[in-house]
Amino acid sequence: MFALIRKDLIACRLFLIIGLAIYVLYAMAAFQQPLIFFIMNIGATILLVLMPIVVDDKFRIDTLVCYLPPSRRTVVMARYVNALIALLGGLGLQYGFGAILSVYFEKQGFWTLCAPQAVFAFCIVPVALVSLYLPCFFRLGLGRGTFVFAILIAVLTILMSSPFFASGLLSGKGGFELTPELVQHPEMAFVALIDHIAASVGSARFYTITALSTVALVAVSVFVSIRFFQQRDF
Repeated sequence: MFALIRKDLIACRLFLIIGLAIYVLYAMAAFQQPLIFFIMNIGATILLVLMPIVVDDKFRIDTLVCYLPPSRRTVVMARYVNALIALLGGLGLQYGFGAILSVYFEKQGFWTLCAPQAVFAFCIVPVALVSLYLPCFFRLGLGRGTFVFAILIAVLTILMSSPFFASGLLSGKGGFELTPELVQHPEMAFVALIDHIAASVGSARFYTITALSTVALVAVSVFVSIRFFQQRDF
């Protein structure tokens, strides 16, 4: 497995160097709005997961690996370990590089997004998206898998957003209300919204259920990905 992870790092080293240079330039501009910087780093985390997948697909490395000693189960597990490394890298970019920029620009809004609620959200979003994407990739490949994943996300967004807004969670009548201060500082509004949602169902219950659901999603994703990849013909 570690040889497969090393292979991905070597294959993507040039893209990582170029991507890091581009990231630094855009991050310094995005940091003027801490919430945009936060979202940018979630996107960067997901791109770190996708980069070796795209490179392997371009050069058909996965096809070659399937004829080598590592089992298909090992290939799948290496992808998930790579995703974990990418998540840790994204956290480092968000909070390590963010701390440096906050000192340089003397921006205090960044520290709001260091709240546990924001860190929790930063971890959950990429993990959930990657856990949904990888089974699609291992069953259908990069192109068709990405297309099916996009449809899946669109359907889930519609299903989840409809009851969310119907519940009046964002309405001014007993729901979450945007104050002038929150409008001026979107990062505060983001953390306050998570707090509001958690408080509406009980904070301990909300975080426990969300964390356990995410762990279950990852476990199911790994199991399904292994089954799909073992059944896939090259």
